Amino acid sequence: MDLDTILFLVGDGSHWAYAGHAEQVHSPGFPALAELFDSFVDAGGRLLLCSACDAVCARPGTRRREVCVEGLVSLLSHTVAGGAVTF
Repeated sequence: MDLDTILFLVGDGSHWAYAGHAEQVHSPGFPALAELFDSFVDAGGRLLLCSACDAVCARPGTRRREVCVEGLVSLLSHTVAGGAVTF
């Protein structure tokens, strides 16, 4: 469909932006969350981490290489361009 897809990690979701955390999440019959993130990025998706959450809610460790820290404005600019946001 040639649409930009963004996963905006905010609040408790900011936990998954750090290396080693998503690898621990898996359910029988499904790939680990880290693999799903990799597939998402390989398909052209963008992983964004809320800048306020990075500063305040940040978990110890190194951010995943594919995660970009951006503010809420970047998410809102996506909607101004006609993109949809769901929660």
